[in-house]
Amino acid sequence: MSNKYRDITNLVELEAAERKLRSKLSRKEEALVRQLYGLRDNYSPSNLLGMTARESRMDTPILQAIRFLKKKIASL
Repeated sequence: MSNKYRDITNLVELEAAERKLRSKLSRKEEALVRQLYGLRDNYSPSNLLGMTARESRMDTPILQAIRFLKKKIASL
């Protein structure tokens, strides 16, 4: 792996390289934050409950209970 910063010979080149590096770090930070929020949404308590219900084949009774509750609430 070559060191691309080895060829920097003056302050202007150093500042340009620093700007590029800061920009690259900023993009990586934003991507990491988006990934973190995606994981947080995927593993929310409601999603975890749904995954557990589907894996244990309990999703049908739970869905029936939710539909029943929605009808009861709508009839109020």
